[in-house]
Amino acid sequence: MKHRNHWRRLAALAATLLALSTLFAGCKKVEEDLNKKSSTSTPAITSDPAVTPNPSDDVSEPVSGGTDTKGAVGDFEVEILSLKKVKSTDNKDAIVVTYKWTNNSAADKSFATALAAKAFQNGTELGLAVVIGEEMDGTKLIADVKPGASLEVQKAYALADSSDVLVEVSELISLISTAKVTRTFALSAAQ
Repeated sequence: MKHRNHWRRLAALAATLLALSTLFAGCKKVEEDLNKKSSTSTPAITSDPAVTPNPSDDVSEPVSGGTDTKGAVGDFEVEILSLKKVKSTDNKDAIVVTYKWTNNSAADKSFATALAAKAFQNGTELGLAVVIGEEMDGTKLIADVKPGASLEVQKAYALADSSDVLVEVSELISLISTAKVTRTFALSAAQ
């Protein structure tokens, strides 16, 4: 019964993410149009490195010249902690990215409904991967977090190749903010 509920939760999460991405696909165009008209822009938020190295498969060192990043994204504080190479359920190469976020809004929010976390290789967005077991806990993505509370969450992506991975987090819905947190990981460091 536990196994069946796990699959139901994963299916519900996938359906929610698909519905949200479809629903807000038009918002990206509106936001881009507003950004073109705006005379000011907010640069990517960066900070000094502050992450403790992780076990052997974790890639916690950024690409040369980059830094660990964290900062305010709308009403939320976000930090991209680490990236770990794993195998997906279909035995393909994948990554699990760990994020830490704090809800500084006035209402309960979940990571999946508040923030857009994306990963890219060679300028192309990576698709999501299904990873089950000890590698990650996807249920935390949809767990509500009270105002002022923090939570570490993980999200899995299917790798396209062995090139560097750019991870970025922005607000899921924002017509005026261009704030985002980014971090680049060298996959070669994990091989």
